[in-house]
Amino acid sequence: MSATTLRVRSVPGKTAADELGSTFGVSPSSVSLARTESGDSLMTATVTFKDFKTAHQYLKTRVHIHGEQLLIDDTFLDLTVLSRHDDDTVDIIAIHGLNGHAFNTWASGEVMWLRDFLPGHFPQARIMTYGYDSNVHNSDVVSGIPDFAKKLLVLLVDYRREKKEKKRPIIFICHSLGGIVVKAALNMAREEERTHIINRVTRGVIFLATPHGGSATADYGKLIGSIFTALDVRKELIQDLGSNSRSLWQISGTFREHYDSLEIATFYETKKTVVRRAKLFKFLDEVVVDKQSAVLQLKHEQQTPLHRDHREICRFSHKEEEDYKAVRKQVDRLCKVSIPRRRSFIPYPS
Repeated sequence: MSATTLRVRSVPGKTAADELGSTFGVSPSSVSLARTESGDSLMTATVTFKDFKTAHQYLKTRVHIHGEQLLIDDTFLDLTVLSRHDDDTVDIIAIHGLNGHAFNTWASGEVMWLRDFLPGHFPQARIMTYGYDSNVHNSDVVSGIPDFAKKLLVLLVDYRREKKEKKRPIIFICHSLGGIVVKAALNMAREEERTHIINRVTRGVIFLATPHGGSATADYGKLIGSIFTALDVRKELIQDLGSNSRSLWQISGTFREHYDSLEIATFYETKKTVVRRAKLFKFLDEVVVDKQSAVLQLKHEQQTPLHRDHREICRFSHKEEEDYKAVRKQVDRLCKVSIPRRRSFIPYPS
């Protein structure tokens, strides 16, 4: 049975990890615990179980601790804080792709590197995941990308209300089409007064196999279709997506135009993704997002190949893996970017 992780909210601030682990019958090492926002008396936790059956029973059970009823879910929608401290100096936000999951996309078995490895290397970072309803059932999800992007911006503004938080640098980590969501969000932030601050404080983006597109929309539609096949999305949606590829391609074009001086780390896959049907028949056997499609060719972009397929490029099972170290070093590089580079802004009427 595969490991399953639940999100637990409304945890009283005096609760310790071993106490929460005991409540759910797991070891403290299977628990993360962090205050959601500065000054918040409640915390958010993640609890990893060895099997789905054990975890699932808690979704149907009322659990209390210190007299407080806990809110338990497995969707991880919106922002989930995995690690934070009172003296945080940077926000790191991870965004999954379509048909992904805010926790499982980054997990390998019981290990989730954003939760289990990254905080030890970056103790002054608030690390979060962003989850949105990416269960793809019809082609409306493409037109929903602006909604996912808008929600991300609004949540970030709400989570960064104090003066020092508003100025805190942001680093995004994106997998696959999650990079499209981030690019759409930053494009929006240039034009909206309420969320404009997110544009100003974003210091860098790490793209893991994000399809920035080639020179033609037709090729881009085919590329997106391959991604959906790799992620096991219905064939009908892949066919419908071709007519919507232009809007996705334009998001990438606008981002290139206005964020040419943003610090970028691009990782691209070099291993074929194999998708089988009926166990033996290969439905897909190719590198989904190759180097040509994955790189932006911006002046502050550093490009790194990883010998992983499209689904595994964002999953690391050990902190000594060379691929994890490569990503960690890029996070470190972006964290050290403290002086914002000049970028184009749209002025507001006084």
